[in-house]
Amino acid sequence: MKISFNCLSNIINTSNIEIEDLSEKLTLAGFEVDAINYLEKNSDIILDIITPPNRGDTLSTRGLAREIAALYKIPYSSPNTTTEFPCKKNETLIQFKKLNNCFFYSIYILENLQIKPSPVWLKNYLEAIDVVSTNNLQDILNYILLEYGQPIEAFTFDNLSETLEFEVNTPNQNINFTNRNSEIIELNESNLVSFLNQKAINLCGIVGNKDNQITNSTTSIILEIAIFNPRTIRQSSSSVNLKNDISLRFERGLDLNMLNIATQTAMNLILELCGGYLTSSNFIQLKNYPEEEIILRLANIQHLLGTTIHEYSTIESILQQLGFQYITYQEYWVVKIPIHRTHDIEREIDLIEEIGRIYGFNNFPHILPNPENIAPLSLRNQMFSYVKNFFISKGFYELTHYSFQKLIPKSIYSTPIHITNPLTIEQKFLRYSILPELINNFLYNISQGNNSFNSFEIGRIFSCTKANKFNEQDALAGILGGHLVKSNWNEKHRSLNWFEAKGIINSFFKFCNIPITWKQEASVQYFNNILFHKFRWAGLYVNGTQIGIFAQINPKVIINSGFNSNLYIFEISLESILKFSQITTYYQQIFESYSIYPTICRDINMLVPLEMPIGEILSNIHNIKKDILQSIDLFDDYRDSKLKEKKRLSFRLAFRSNIRTLNIEEVDHYMKDLQSFLFNELQITLTI
Repeated sequence: MKISFNCLSNIINTSNIEIEDLSEKLTLAGFEVDAINYLEKNSDIILDIITPPNRGDTLSTRGLAREIAALYKIPYSSPNTTTEFPCKKNETLIQFKKLNNCFFYSIYILENLQIKPSPVWLKNYLEAIDVVSTNNLQDILNYILLEYGQPIEAFTFDNLSETLEFEVNTPNQNINFTNRNSEIIELNESNLVSFLNQKAINLCGIVGNKDNQITNSTTSIILEIAIFNPRTIRQSSSSVNLKNDISLRFERGLDLNMLNIATQTAMNLILELCGGYLTSSNFIQLKNYPEEEIILRLANIQHLLGTTIHEYSTIESILQQLGFQYITYQEYWVVKIPIHRTHDIEREIDLIEEIGRIYGFNNFPHILPNPENIAPLSLRNQMFSYVKNFFISKGFYELTHYSFQKLIPKSIYSTPIHITNPLTIEQKFLRYSILPELINNFLYNISQGNNSFNSFEIGRIFSCTKANKFNEQDALAGILGGHLVKSNWNEKHRSLNWFEAKGIINSFFKFCNIPITWKQEASVQYFNNILFHKFRWAGLYVNGTQIGIFAQINPKVIINSGFNSNLYIFEISLESILKFSQITTYYQQIFESYSIYPTICRDINMLVPLEMPIGEILSNIHNIKKDILQSIDLFDDYRDSKLKEKKRLSFRLAFRSNIRTLNIEEVDHYMKDLQSFLFNELQITLTI
């Protein structure tokens, strides 16, 4: 909002106010000064100020003057709030049928007006703040809007002698409304409309009808001065996607103190500049608002702002500057909230914020809090911090997405949870998984020419049972893939393979000291045969309880994105991590001496059923109790259509002793035992 410093000087004493200091004080008080323009033509200074969204009372020159007076401890005189109106009611000519969502409503009829250009002083006032002068009547209404923050609508009407029946209500059926910009708007039950003799003349709090627009030939007008329910205007404005200076003020709440002085000033200016006379009026009394009282405690002020403000006189002076009446008691005050602050002062904390704001947050000492008084993190938050640090140390980036998403097919996820008031059409459901947004984000970055990057997110997911029982829990999800960093310049790009990706997940669970089992079961949560690679996926289990999933994305899913490398995803329940983790005991390592004796390696090859888990084979090999077996590594997994329902696996077994050098005969004897054991237990024939 733009205000003129000269006009400000007509309301309060600005002789000791420097513009740069005013700009700084307003900004620190929550009213950011976006620009300062110096006008040579009128020797004026224009300040462009961004007002807070909950301070509708400052959307006028007088409202900002009251705020500036409080900052500089300058006397500010409230405008005259007499309830006398320029003429008596004429309830016979002007009748009110139904006035919904109206805190105040009034109609005035003026006749024998002369529409012409405005005087120089009014043109200069408007042009200084970039408002185009139209004619004397419209300029007066703009002046009242800017000076007092009170919107006034003016309409023409052909026959002012017949009975005028006014109604403010929502339309019974959809109607077409042509606004003053010649745009046709379809109004429905979410819009508040002013009707005159059953004809829509005004979309309340937003814009008037083009058919009743003031022209240069107009001689008789109807003025509508009203205060509508802010929530209703906000809803109406959003439904037609139309916002302007008038709707902004109605949505944020008008300053009721300005109503009468704005009305009287408007009438006086119209009669002075347009001529004519006021013939009839009708109005309903302004709704009585209960006087709100809030208890303000000195102890709470000092708890939040510190002991810098400790004198009663300082606090009471600030309350007086803000126009708050109060009653002083020992250790607390009972503060009466003025009517223009009922939209933003609701609790004690709001009053404490006002005290800090006017006192000046930059006047508080720069003292850091004592670390001993800071509460330690909960075990849950500590665990989340460990998890974040682990993945960040592995080169992952942490991402954050909305908990809302578009509809996910039921074949993948359970019953969707619909949001009744979504932010956008594509965010109508609570997310059941973090993975969809991670995948979309990854592929979007690839499509924009960015390199692949490993990323993770810790967030809340939601689910709903068939019995409509809602559940929410924290989850960890991640996506990784792409090409590994080359170790030298002539090395070819190499994709992250399944075992390297799986190794990151294994190291995470080792970090948490959680023994996990990898299983392929179609009943695993989130399983999807379209999204996942046919073979490279597994559920993560602890003691038979599923806690997550890890999978390679099917290359067919990402082929259209231009990404030509392997891509892996995982999602893990953090509730389960908290339940099973023994991270506090992980650091109790057992150190053993490194063997100084050589290693003997043997490779084995076997043909096994396609669905047989590799983990089952490894566990059976380990069942042969031999201290000399040091490690088992899978180095080949060959699958081919010619093998039908079989796959060929190759393992490398390493043998070593800590006390002596092994001989070939010992290893050969073990291999024969292994060959017979696997044939008896799993019907597997080994090729050594």
